[in-house]
Amino acid sequence: GLRCKHCRHEDGSHGMYLPLTADSLGDSSFSQTLMMHLSTCQFIDEDTKHALNELKSLAKEHTISARRGSKKKFVEKIWMRMGDVLLIGEGVAMRDEQKE
Repeated sequence: GLRCKHCRHEDGSHGMYLPLTADSLGDSSFSQTLMMHLSTCQFIDEDTKHALNELKSLAKEHTISARRGSKKKFVEKIWMRMGDVLLIGEGVAMRDEQKE
């Protein structure tokens, strides 16, 4: 899954996202949920929030959109990287680093 690096040390599942498939990771509702969390997370500094809002406004102003299929490729790449990480006790290891 994914977890906000700014609030990851807090208790509970706030800022944690556990998509079951690559398609759910690429779903627009996930993107909206992620942006909502980033804009309201109390542990993200105001400069970062302002920069995100500015980028969002610039993209809207210039009607910038991703090329057809680019979001799917990006999501598939992230999904594969998520699958390569294993939690081992308190640590994290890449799948190819795991000892049997």
